[in-house]
Amino acid sequence: MADRLRLFVAVVLRDELAARVDGVRLGLGSSEVGRLPPHITLVAPFNAPRDDLAGLLQRLRHLAEASTPSSCLLGPIRQFARALPVAYLAVDDPTHALVGLAEAARATVRGANAQPDGSVFVPHVTVANRVAPDVADAATVALGHFRAPLEIDGFSLLARDPDAAEHRWREIADFVLGRPLVRGRGGIELVLSRTRMLDPVVAERAGGGSLAIVGAPWAITARLGDELAGAAGGDLVGPYARVTSLWVEPSLRGIGVASRLLETAERAASERGASRIEAMAHDDAVRRYLHGRGYATQPSDRTWLSKALGEPA
Repeated sequence: MADRLRLFVAVVLRDELAARVDGVRLGLGSSEVGRLPPHITLVAPFNAPRDDLAGLLQRLRHLAEASTPSSCLLGPIRQFARALPVAYLAVDDPTHALVGLAEAARATVRGANAQPDGSVFVPHVTVANRVAPDVADAATVALGHFRAPLEIDGFSLLARDPDAAEHRWREIADFVLGRPLVRGRGGIELVLSRTRMLDPVVAERAGGGSLAIVGAPWAITARLGDELAGAAGGDLVGPYARVTSLWVEPSLRGIGVASRLLETAERAASERGASRIEAMAHDDAVRRYLHGRGYATQPSDRTWLSKALGEPA
């Protein structure tokens, strides 16, 4: 296993907007569709020691928690003038919040004592590299009216897969902008972070998910300060949410961590339109615990318990 990672920080476009931009990328012959998601780079690719990953994830999480969401507008298509131009979507950042986030992310990655690199941040979404000049000119005219709003509510850390022949980049952690949820009980305040995925450090501690993710992923991480307390993960398919993994640090069991994780998962699923949530019971103790939280065994499969969202625990 390599002792260094190739990483970069970016706002990743998702869902319908990502599909629209990928359509433009395919139309211009981009070779990066499927290898690299459409994105706005905040910190250009850099090398980091593998054993510094936990510290980097913590610093980026603190940055996200201290930042606030903002809005921008993508479009139109423009080009960086070169012998073989780079076609890109311009980013209208009226409040300069995205510029500020990029500057803070670069300082976070470099470290507090490092000197600025002197580069100028120009927010954009690359559509295609090394485009023939006539094709770039035609795209600039044809897509001169392309506009799409984008809510900047988080950013991601991506890593290059060293085992993939095409040097594919994949998200390994995502961070939501704004203060996390804090839940107190018995004088203990749990900080609960809602993301799309468990970061690699948390996933390793939690033992990874027990089931494959088949729908829209979600994850929740619980901490006492910066100390990891527990984590939950699952997916959302239409009106149904699943809890595919639920883990609590052994030394912190019995103080309500699992209950806070499930409570947060239920609220998040309901906010995303789910009407029912399901959880797997690996043994009788877990089954009794879920029964106490309002979950009922399904007649067709006693392994899974379910609960209609909105029902009291």
